[in-house]
Amino acid sequence: MTTSNGTQFLLPSINLGLSVPDKPPRVPSASVMKTLRKGDYVPLYHFTNRALSALNESTDLDLTLEDKSASLPSNIRKTDAELDLREFRDATERMLALLPYAGWPQEIIDMYRDFWANIQNHPTWEKRALGFVTHPNHKALLLYQDEQRRRWHLLCGSTPNSAVRYNLAIINDTVLQQATAVIQEQIQAAEIKEWAEAHSAKTYQEITQEIEQEFRSQTHYNHKRRRR
Repeated sequence: MTTSNGTQFLLPSINLGLSVPDKPPRVPSASVMKTLRKGDYVPLYHFTNRALSALNESTDLDLTLEDKSASLPSNIRKTDAELDLREFRDATERMLALLPYAGWPQEIIDMYRDFWANIQNHPTWEKRALGFVTHPNHKALLLYQDEQRRRWHLLCGSTPNSAVRYNLAIINDTVLQQATAVIQEQIQAAEIKEWAEAHSAKTYQEITQEIEQEFRSQTHYNHKRRRR
């Protein structure tokens, strides 16, 4: 919105026939919107149901640009690769809906929309999985999209050269394979850790049983000696 003297006004035009809503709108914090207006990278967790619910349940009505998202619980502040499918879909839809209000060019919005559509339509995307289940292939694709979004915004912000502003929507399968390898290594490391913890627990249990058995044997031996 532009005022009569040509000044750019960030607040939107109002609908004079629309009353105050019964419930507060589910919108991210002001600092998140400020970051979007700058065209910078924003993690998707800011647009998940849990994050928005936590923000809207707050009684703090301070409208400064302080980052209220920093107060969100750690189990809400996830990396993109840690989101489940439902969180990913909800977050991307909400972010796309907010990008026009953040002043993003339509061609960039279209690129983002195509990018996320291509992620979910990629041949390795497991389409039979439930919304709250994340297949390793999903994790690889979500890690890929997170890393590539970060890199794209970093390059766009660090250099005026338009040549680096490539099309995110074109999936690079070579780079995706690298992300897949990272996820596979993480899964393998988690399995090794789980096995080690289970093995340690079993060994501890066995040692405890041996100590108890030895104690009972010693008690029985002492009892027999006293009887003599």
